[in-house]
Amino acid sequence: MSYFFVVLFALSGLVTFAQQQVHFSWKEKPFVLNEPLYLNDSTTIQVEQFKFYVQRLNDDKPNSIHLIDAADDATWQWISPAAPMQVGIQAAIQTAGVFTGDLDPINGMYWAWNTGFISVKCMGVVMNVKSGTQQKFEYHLGGYQAPFACIKTIPGSGLRLNCNLSLWFASILNSDTSEWLIMQPGKASLAIFE
Repeated sequence: MSYFFVVLFALSGLVTFAQQQVHFSWKEKPFVLNEPLYLNDSTTIQVEQFKFYVQRLNDDKPNSIHLIDAADDATWQWISPAAPMQVGIQAAIQTAGVFTGDLDPINGMYWAWNTGFISVKCMGVVMNVKSGTQQKFEYHLGGYQAPFACIKTIPGSGLRLNCNLSLWFASILNSDTSEWLIMQPGKASLAIFE
């Protein structure tokens, strides 16, 4: 009997727990919500809300999912088995009917009308500094079915996920996507997500 506990103890040591974290930045500086941030000489972006789901790669347990909220730095770190991360929620969890913890619809990350979780939610304003014009945007990026599944593995993200939002917005504004309001899975949602 004691041999069983020694083997069990040895096997439990194979799972390494570590502090995982998300680090937000804008270019080389810390990212700040609700402040105009220069993207280039003529454009500023003011992000009012930014949330996304992250989970361990290939883990289909709901307790491995973390809702990261740029407005709440307590969500930026957690302890879990060290593993690469992915943004978005796998189909097995999306369809399992789990609505507790970070998956609680009260967090504003569930499409009740479309049955599924929003992988990334980002809202704010793009401003043209020279002309003074503003354009509001609201991106609810999600979907778990092909061809519009918004799930992405982040290479090299074992303990820290670096989110440089200026790079993301630069790629959005330089893309062919001209939609400013996205509230459902589709081609534009996937393009901005990726």
